[in-house]
Amino acid sequence: MSLLVNPVPRRQPIRRGLGLLGDSFSGNCHTIAATAFGTEAYGYAGMIAARTGLFPSYPDNQGKLGDHTGQFLARLSACISSSTADLWLLLSRTNDSTTAGMSLADTKANVMKIVTAFLNTPGKYLIVGTGTPRFGSRALIGQALADAIAYKDWVLNYMSQFVPVVNIWDGFTEAMTVEGLHPNILGADFISSRVVPIITADFEFPGIPLPTDAGDIYSAIRPFGCLNANPMMLGTGGTLPAGVNAVAGSVLADGYKAVGSALTGITTRWFKEPAAYGEAQCIELGGNMALAGGYIYVQPTANVINTNLAAGDVIEMVSAV
Repeated sequence: MSLLVNPVPRRQPIRRGLGLLGDSFSGNCHTIAATAFGTEAYGYAGMIAARTGLFPSYPDNQGKLGDHTGQFLARLSACISSSTADLWLLLSRTNDSTTAGMSLADTKANVMKIVTAFLNTPGKYLIVGTGTPRFGSRALIGQALADAIAYKDWVLNYMSQFVPVVNIWDGFTEAMTVEGLHPNILGADFISSRVVPIITADFEFPGIPLPTDAGDIYSAIRPFGCLNANPMMLGTGGTLPAGVNAVAGSVLADGYKAVGSALTGITTRWFKEPAAYGEAQCIELGGNMALAGGYIYVQPTANVINTNLAAGDVIEMVSAV
């Protein structure tokens, strides 16, 4: 008698970035520039970030309005060479359906080229999605619809041999869209709920230790310390401008400032709680948001000093939420 033992599959270690390659379905799902905020496809990348800890940085958003899969290839090298994102999502090929002269065979060849590039690059990974159905004035009919369904089946039955795949077609409804195509906040929640289990099953993210003392600042002595002062979030002297709609008595940690925009209908309460190390900065939201695209962010008041940094160094942000 022989005993065969199969080792437990090991999850792939990746950095805490998340990349997007595609069309407006990707490009508008979160910011595509330092000062631009996506307002059309409501944030599935942000929801994935909240549920996994992977951060979709704007340089890793390689989505572009109107592009078909053949045009994705021009940005493929940027995905492969990214120093911040090891895991990328290719969820949509919807513009292939409306590009004159483009066949399903063309789509498959382009996507296979992208997949092959990732397979040939150690440490880089790709999740391929089925795409979503279209509704109303954006609905597909005839051969275009048949090809979209055939692509979904090809992804699930063939591409799954090579890379993780995610089915975001089945169960996606018109109520999950802004105008029959791009996902609204319900669609973002649906998409992230399908993607997150695949990420957590197949990938892991080596932890970056949180600071444990106020002196954990980048220096020759601590070359992996923090670039921001007051990493322990101590004190109550931070700046809360009118744009964040803070209620009376709100406080923010020393050396930090908040920025808010389009928060009509929303109030915020900023307060402190004890933490294992330092203090926890808490933010409580109230009310109902009246406008799309509202946001709040917190940043150090002082600029980061880059004296000790060298070309090729990677700056990573970590927090406990």
